[in-house]
Amino acid sequence: MNWEIEKILNFQPSKLWGEGYFQFGFHDLQGNRYVLDASNDRLGRLAEDGESFAWSAGKGPLPRSKAFIPTDLDCPVYLGDPGDGTLLVSSYDNNLIFKIAPDSLTATVLINGNDMGLTDLHNCVPDAVGNIWVNGVTANKAWCFSADGELLLTLGDGQPGFQAGTVCWQDVRFRNIFDLRSGPDGSVYILDSGNFSVRKAGITSKTVTTVAGTGIPGYTGDGGPAVQATLGGNPAAKFNGPWSLSVDEQGNFFIGDTQNGVVRMVDSATGLITTIAGRPDPTPGLRNQRDETDPMKVNLPVICSLDYHKGRLFVPEWDGDAVVLIAE
Repeated sequence: MNWEIEKILNFQPSKLWGEGYFQFGFHDLQGNRYVLDASNDRLGRLAEDGESFAWSAGKGPLPRSKAFIPTDLDCPVYLGDPGDGTLLVSSYDNNLIFKIAPDSLTATVLINGNDMGLTDLHNCVPDAVGNIWVNGVTANKAWCFSADGELLLTLGDGQPGFQAGTVCWQDVRFRNIFDLRSGPDGSVYILDSGNFSVRKAGITSKTVTTVAGTGIPGYTGDGGPAVQATLGGNPAAKFNGPWSLSVDEQGNFFIGDTQNGVVRMVDSATGLITTIAGRPDPTPGLRNQRDETDPMKVNLPVICSLDYHKGRLFVPEWDGDAVVLIAE
């Protein structure tokens, strides 16, 4: 599979959206696009004009919002779509997961991570059967909740650790989980960032298998098995290791290899890993030229998230650029 640049956008801190795109956000199952303005504690669904919002939620509305839902968001970082007309939003700084109902313009707390020691709450990912998976970055755990917010199980005992092969759920350990995604086969992919790896939790088998990375940092392995490749690390960074993960309809998964400045793809059929965008010598603060056509030349010094939707991969960079890749 080859990837081309469809669009490059240069956003500003005061306006992280435009032309129907966002700098940091997600799609829902219907393809609607959402801006997550984490710094200003708000989010919103982009309208068709790409400049206004069908609605927004948070401590204050986004500009040109047609409706507003007051919500105690404190650094929203992830949006999940359970497919029932509501949306799930994780609020990082107060460890809450909200359920937002746009039709009724209401928001309620579904999961309060503070009640169970869930620190650094990051994602809220609905799986194939409607349960919700949540990770705590420095908690070294992943939690699974029912659609009603009831705790069903916990992966990891909180102690940092790593297993290179396959282990049962009760024995698994992680080191700083930065991202989670649900795969098309019902599995849950876990970005075990502090171990520079991706792990795959099998719902039926009740096992966790390492599917990329060796547990040590580096930038090796392109063209070979992902389990023999290394992902980037930087001990001087506040959050060491890769930051982001996404999965497509075939189970191919994409890694925002932040410390290496590149996006890497693992083919589900072969298990091979390749770099599909970015260069391993990025320049901090340098904005990308919008007419760049080579994905291997884009400057991605801090890849902060990934979002895949129907053949497009959205790659936001911390300084404000968004690179939209499209599969040939």
